[in-house]
Amino acid sequence: ASRPDVFPVLCDGYALTVAQGHRAFETDSQEVVRDWSEHVDRSDQPVILIHGRHDPVVQIDSVREHAARYAGRMSLVEVEDQGQLLFYARPDIVLDRLESLFPAR
Repeated sequence: ASRPDVFPVLCDGYALTVAQGHRAFETDSQEVVRDWSEHVDRSDQPVILIHGRHDPVVQIDSVREHAARYAGRMSLVEVEDQGQLLFYARPDIVLDRLESLFPAR
């Protein structure tokens, strides 16, 4: 929130979340604690996990363990200086990886 380029986006997201009341927290918390393995097991697509090492909610060790279970097709990009708001702070990292999945036209 201390970065001028991130603060407006963060505020907009916060306002949207607050407008949803307790439902936003309820939905988010269910997705965070959910075991996504069944969805990964039913797919053979490569997966790139991008995770901030300082995320206080989803610890990096649990992300490493998940990636290790699918080592043949899952890769993990750990971003040292980021946490839970990685996409807001460093969208370039996420978007560059996403772009790399598609051939240039």
